[in-house]
Amino acid sequence: MNLFDIYNSYFFFNNVRFQIVSFIFLLILEILYFSRKKLPLLSTRIFTGLMICAFAYIISDFMTVYSIVFMERVPYWFLKLTHQVFIGLINTILLLIYLYVDVFNNNQKRYCLRKKIILFILCLATLLILIFGEISFYRGPDGVYSYGMMPITVYVIAFIIVIMTVVRTLKVSITSPFHSKQKYIYMIMGIWIISVLI
Repeated sequence: MNLFDIYNSYFFFNNVRFQIVSFIFLLILEILYFSRKKLPLLSTRIFTGLMICAFAYIISDFMTVYSIVFMERVPYWFLKLTHQVFIGLINTILLLIYLYVDVFNNNQKRYCLRKKIILFILCLATLLILIFGEISFYRGPDGVYSYGMMPITVYVIAFIIVIMTVVRTLKVSITSPFHSKQKYIYMIMGIWIISVLI
């Protein structure tokens, strides 16, 4: 291993410190969650999907940092694909949080046509932007990241989903008595809102 590889390896590790901690914490949660019996409810299936996507999100986060740090050694399609998956998973997770909040607070009832159309439009817009949107990459002493119309537009859609989730939760909080599980919903929402802003 030459000096350049040693520096890149250190640079890579330095940019995934928080991801390593997140991975360990999430792995513990995943083991606890999947080792227990679950009720056959729609909200449970949505939450299971959320847990799977969260794990995939952490892995894709590692891959995006790796692909930028070692961009001279990986093909461009791999560099772009890792970022498409990473950014797409952010929106998927936020959408699943919204679905969980909505279904949980709607007594497990399924969706009306109007809501299905809105969610379909958001998903389709995200997919088209991920495929055809422009994205650029930066690697410097201060870190690594992607930028361009694709990530910006997708994050705008993510913010719309966050607003929908907040509005839905506040509406339920105002119109119905507060119940214990809502505090966990608020906590999850807070974590992902901060993540999207960062």
